[in-house]
Amino acid sequence: LAVGTPIIVPNETPCYLCDDFVCIKACKEQALVMVKREEVRMGVAILNQKHCHRWAGMDPMCDYCFDRCPLKGTAIIMDDMGPEIDDKRCAGCGICEYVCPSDPKAVIVKPL
Repeated sequence: LAVGTPIIVPNETPCYLCDDFVCIKACKEQALVMVKREEVRMGVAILNQKHCHRWAGMDPMCDYCFDRCPLKGTAIIMDDMGPEIDDKRCAGCGICEYVCPSDPKAVIVKPL
């Protein structure tokens, strides 16, 4: 990454994909470009099923990543086994990594 480039550090503060994208409006250097919410791409979430509480059977009701994903039902889908991430629809916002209760995290966001 270039010095001064905006980044998201999911374990500290994920991007919440706010309705009015206040960060884009506040950026005086215009380094951030306005796009539709479903077109945001800053990274992609990678799921490690071995660490996932639901996939590993440690908590069959765990749905933190699915429940808190701002792209409801598109970027993360949930079946009986556990969550699946659609890497074509994932914005890379980091909320899933931020809320994941496993240690180590079952979901890690890789920046683009």
